[in-house]
Amino acid sequence: MPSLYWGPLAINALLFSLLGTVIASYFGVRILVARRQGKATDGLMAPFWIFAMAGLCAVLATLSHVLDRDLAAWILPWAAPAGSVAMAASILFAERLFGEGILSRRGRQALVLALALFVAGEIAIAVARTISLSQGSVIFRDGWLRAPFALGFIVAPAFCLVNLRRALGPDGWRRVWPVLLNPVRPLTDQPVASAARGIFYFSLMPVALALVLAARSTGLLGWSVAETVLSWLVLLVFSGFVWTFLSYQPERSGTTTKIAAMVLVAFLMIVSALSWMVAPAILDGFRDAGAPQAGQAYRFAPAADGGYDITLIEARREVPLLHRPGPETEPIALPFDLPFLGQSHRTLYVRDTGLVGLGAFPRLQDIQFRYGPEAAIFVLAARLAPPPAPAADSGVFVDALPGRVVISWAHMAIEGAPDQLYDAQLTLYPDGTLDIAFFEIPLHPRANLYRPDDVAMLVGLTPGSRHGPVLAGTLAGRHLPPGTGAVDDRRPAFYKALNAAFGPMAAFLLLAVPGLLILFSLLLQLSVQRPLAAVALGVERFRKGNLGTPIPVYAQDEIGALARAFNEVAAERERLLQSLEAEVERRSAEAVELSARNARLEERADLGRELHDAVSQSLFAASLIADSLPRLVLSDPAKAADASGQVAALNRAALAETRNLLMHLRSHEMLAQPFGALLRGVAQEMARSYGLAVTVSVDSDAQLPDAVQYAFFRVAHAALTNVARHAGTDSAEARFDAVDGQAMLSVTDNGAGFDPDAVPPGHYGLAIMRERLDKLGGMLEVETAPGRGCRITAIWFSDDSGDGDSGDAG
Repeated sequence: MPSLYWGPLAINALLFSLLGTVIASYFGVRILVARRQGKATDGLMAPFWIFAMAGLCAVLATLSHVLDRDLAAWILPWAAPAGSVAMAASILFAERLFGEGILSRRGRQALVLALALFVAGEIAIAVARTISLSQGSVIFRDGWLRAPFALGFIVAPAFCLVNLRRALGPDGWRRVWPVLLNPVRPLTDQPVASAARGIFYFSLMPVALALVLAARSTGLLGWSVAETVLSWLVLLVFSGFVWTFLSYQPERSGTTTKIAAMVLVAFLMIVSALSWMVAPAILDGFRDAGAPQAGQAYRFAPAADGGYDITLIEARREVPLLHRPGPETEPIALPFDLPFLGQSHRTLYVRDTGLVGLGAFPRLQDIQFRYGPEAAIFVLAARLAPPPAPAADSGVFVDALPGRVVISWAHMAIEGAPDQLYDAQLTLYPDGTLDIAFFEIPLHPRANLYRPDDVAMLVGLTPGSRHGPVLAGTLAGRHLPPGTGAVDDRRPAFYKALNAAFGPMAAFLLLAVPGLLILFSLLLQLSVQRPLAAVALGVERFRKGNLGTPIPVYAQDEIGALARAFNEVAAERERLLQSLEAEVERRSAEAVELSARNARLEERADLGRELHDAVSQSLFAASLIADSLPRLVLSDPAKAADASGQVAALNRAALAETRNLLMHLRSHEMLAQPFGALLRGVAQEMARSYGLAVTVSVDSDAQLPDAVQYAFFRVAHAALTNVARHAGTDSAEARFDAVDGQAMLSVTDNGAGFDPDAVPPGHYGLAIMRERLDKLGGMLEVETAPGRGCRITAIWFSDDSGDGDSGDAG
């Protein structure tokens, strides 16, 4: 099993791994439950992939920190593809934020294609880096290859901004900036806008991350403070996205889930801060007893078998520092052939980092994996720079002397730490002997958590991973077989010191996070979710009118106080309902009496209308004829006899109408036949009673609803009676037309006409007709003028609610 090297970087990567895994698991469970219930899962898939891939990226980053660097090199290239999938999912989620997408169908297809190419490109880069590792080289991505990630950090907030504008309505752009500049402003009536605003804020977190990184690189923030802030920002991005998403979702479990997430994030943030607080103390207290000491030198002497014997000798400066090499990427020619681990070399590549390449330019990034692919000599292997005040004897020097070549790194300092000075020398002999001497080394070199090359921890030589193996460990007293290199790597000692402190913390996290979630979920279930469920059930019973079952009080806390208050309200409500029952019964009796009274009044009004339409008309006609009888008896006895007969007939008709009204009868035959036939009967009655010739035209006959048919009958009867008595004509026309749900009746004469605005007092015929039609939802139109005849039109149509044919014609 490989050794693990836990440190603050690994601890924080583990925090992201645990949080991402927990969130992805939550969305995964919700997807499974939704599918089991037959519900849509479109809105859950993007968050699942975001956190699943972000969690995988964090897991790979964790492994790259805790594993040996040779193993970590195989893992690190694959973190970017996982991050690219998370980035693509976040962009797709932002584009379709809780609703319809911003782009058209083709636009979305183009976006999906671009993101697929982006992910495929990251996978291709990872494959290329893996192939390069198999050949012994480490490839780091060029800066321009980070452009798609930078573009993604811009596209996602832009989509959120457009969704926010759409959620705010037609004048959204005018309202966007006031809403964004006032993050505490509630948007409770616009949940989509609230969610879009929240996710927009969290999508801008990468900008904050970039600012913190810039502050760290410029020295405004120390590494520990910057890494703490970076860790907190990442945790806030994860948790804030989930908080915003759950706030939008209408689910009962959202509250308890958000509480659990808050507790977990707070716990992880505390652990993150503690890890960075502990790290400086470990760094200051680290002492590597096995590191090279000033005044010591390692001699690599060729052995008889073609290998090397390594001995520890006294360091001795032999030559003055005279010649500075040219650009370090240019090779330096040797005055002799140098035998080296079974090979022969005539050129060298000297670097200011304390590396010497034989046959290839050595890079610090390459030696992180199997000590590099090509032959090299490690003297310091650190990021060195001239001191702040360069002197003639400081810097890199290459001096060719008789029988030897001397390469010096004189008075060089670690970048960013001018007090950490190194002075070392490499001497090459024609027989292949090498001396690595140290004249000045910091008494207590400060190891760097973030850049391991900020301290010299590698000494030795390697044939290159492509050409032979390398033995690790102490150099002095070791014999190297032919073609085999040896390197004294002091970094594992530093990592082991870190692991002694942070290994238990990692084990604690791996056990504490699941335990915290389980225990806290049980606590929420017992102390929050169960009481809240009881309150919700009680409210539902209250809504349905069941007030007899009180809500159980589980604890004397806020929820318990709410339950008690609700029980008191329910009990008071039940007492109030009981006291109101008697009042309701009394008021119901009064309402029944009032209704009966109104019915009687309405019945009287109806009876008055019927008397006017039927009885009063007959009696009025009889009285007119009776008034003329004395004159007729004297002047024309024959006509007087006929008039007496008419008076008798009218009185008998009035008596029959009165009987019908008193018995509240509506002729069943009248309501059961089509109205056209009924209208012809009215015309025949007018001819018998008044000698009025009525021409009846029925365009489309129909049987109307009872109330409508009765009202139209009364309108026709009253209108024709008025013509016979007042129009001064012996003819009239009645026209009827009906279609589905509509009817129209018109009575026209060419008689004297009248002024509708000057109807004499006591004449209620038109008013009664109009009142009948109004009750049915219809209308009455009167077209007349003095000397121009008269047309009365009754119109009825049934409305959607059915009120148009439900009136009472009585």
